Amino acid sequence: MSVTSRHGILRHRCERTDSRRLTGSEINELKSRGGGANSKFVELALWTARHSEQDLREIREAIAEHPGKTPVLIHFQNSAGKRATVELGENYRVRRGLKLESALGRWMDG
Repeated sequence: MSVTSRHGILRHRCERTDSRRLTGSEINELKSRGGGANSKFVELALWTARHSEQDLREIREAIAEHPGKTPVLIHFQNSAGKRATVELGENYRVRRGLKLESALGRWMDG
C-alpha cells in the first residue's frame, strides 16, 4: 500500500502475525514544509514497530468525528530512526479541541 502526499510517497505493507504491527518496507526522508513553532497542524507520531493497523483505524475514526479545517501531519518512524512525514488530504482535516486531543492523545507528537 502507498500513501501519497505532495511531499512524497510512503510505501508499507501490513504483516499479520501474533502481534500485529505496521512494517515499513520503504520510508524515505521528506523535506519539511516549514512553519516552525507557529505551524497550524495537528501532528501525530507512529513507530512502525509499535503501532498497528488498528492504530490507523482509530486515528481515522477520531478524525472523522472531529471534521474541521486544521491539517493533520503523521510522522512515521522506523526502528532504524528514519522518519517520513505525510500530510493527510483535505478530507482528513480536523477541528482542534479537548475532545480531539483526548481521542488522539497517545499519538500526538511532542
